[in-house]
Amino acid sequence: MIRVLIAEDELPILRGIKRMVEKLNPQFDVVCLAKNGQEAIRYMEEHPVDVVFTDINMPVCDGIAVMRYISENHAHMHSVVISGYNEFNYVKEAIKYGAKNYILKPVDEKELMELLAMLEQKIMKSDHEQKKQLFFDALFFPKQVSKEECLSPHTFVMYVCIGSFPMEVSEEAMFRELPFGEIKLLNFFDRMLGDSGVTWVYHAYSVSEYAVVLQLKEPEQIQFIAEQVLIHTTTNDELPVTVIISEEVTQTSKMYHVYNQLRRQMYEYAPFGKSSVIRGSKSHSDDFVLEKTVDDRIVYAVRKGNYLLLRDEVVQLKDKLSQFQPSQKKLKYILDHIMIIIKRNSEVYKQDLTEYHVNELLTNCFDYDSLFDDFLVICKNMLNNNEFDTRDKEDLMRKVEQYINSNIHLNLSSKILSQRFGLVAPYLSKLFKEYKGESPAQYIQNIRIDLAKKMLVENPSLLSKDISEIIGYNDSLYFSKTFKKNVGVYPSEYRLYALSEK
Repeated sequence: MIRVLIAEDELPILRGIKRMVEKLNPQFDVVCLAKNGQEAIRYMEEHPVDVVFTDINMPVCDGIAVMRYISENHAHMHSVVISGYNEFNYVKEAIKYGAKNYILKPVDEKELMELLAMLEQKIMKSDHEQKKQLFFDALFFPKQVSKEECLSPHTFVMYVCIGSFPMEVSEEAMFRELPFGEIKLLNFFDRMLGDSGVTWVYHAYSVSEYAVVLQLKEPEQIQFIAEQVLIHTTTNDELPVTVIISEEVTQTSKMYHVYNQLRRQMYEYAPFGKSSVIRGSKSHSDDFVLEKTVDDRIVYAVRKGNYLLLRDEVVQLKDKLSQFQPSQKKLKYILDHIMIIIKRNSEVYKQDLTEYHVNELLTNCFDYDSLFDDFLVICKNMLNNNEFDTRDKEDLMRKVEQYINSNIHLNLSSKILSQRFGLVAPYLSKLFKEYKGESPAQYIQNIRIDLAKKMLVENPSLLSKDISEIIGYNDSLYFSKTFKKNVGVYPSEYRLYALSEK
């Protein structure tokens, strides 16, 4: 409800305006009727108010004093002057102290109804923006939330992941195609909910993760909404989509814990490579056990140095896993376990296991076929102690660099580079880092940030969203956050500072 204070010394008019306001727009609740400015100010000192309607000419303390008090102490309040005095001096004085609306007595119903609708829209927009920042801090930077706030009834936190769970929050985890932008997802929620709820959407720790805060009139909607998200976010690439819903959240201080709990559920319970909705504490069964006989056969194949035997065992294991549909956590355990077997039992493999990034494979593969195809490449190279078949690694990495520089405007990803140059993602990343001193993801990001800096200064008329598209980001909000993370300020702030230094 929008809280209204009315200050008017003529009681019949005071009561009449109250009836009119509440009749014309049920969102407005008149919380105080003040007979003079002094009563109005005393009430505002102790109670929250959103809109103040005030007469100008009142005893004890007039409307101009009320306006002055609001201007100095409650800049967020909306002020409306209601007066029979239509002289220009009164209007000018009211405007000086922030009155953006001025209507004359007798109050016209149509005029008041239009004014209330306009005020409602402004207040709701302002409230939505304030909550957007509050929820962002509560979800990701809880130490920045200065005070505890109770949330509206039926507030939920939703976790949405398009693709696989990013195993590490790093540039590598963000080096993926951006499936959806915040605005596109937010527009979907707005269309679906209409007047039945309010939504805030945030890109989370990686490009494929979103945090969604929903405040619903009917909490029973939440399951249906989650299922609709699953349908709406399905892409042509058939990326798996996981939607995980919290129970109702009552306080801002709980949002950070709730969201990270949902992320853990994604990793620990969501079936790999399959779209699903998980509600509350419900979880997918994940008790797959790697049989000892499988272990023994893999050990035998490795000790014999027989890749074909090893491949057959791994392919059979893949078929079982794809039927059982374990979580990413369980898959990581199994793949790590196989690599440990190879390391311990291979006569030729002497390198550090950490060079082969199971995390990166799981992050960038979205189905069992692509995951195990890449995994088998790594297994073969480990078994033969041969990381890479191409002799001139530097020449190939030079071609990778040239390709990146020529296509920086495209939505580059680890998957795209891997397919183009015939390398699994961990190898490509490792070799490129040896060649340039930084991973492909870091290299691409640094080029884009440098280009953005240059364009912000040299093209002052170019909008930030246009720059983001030119340099390869299809979501301007994500570009803005990435720029802030790397430079310390948002693009608009950087432009102002850079131009002021000229």
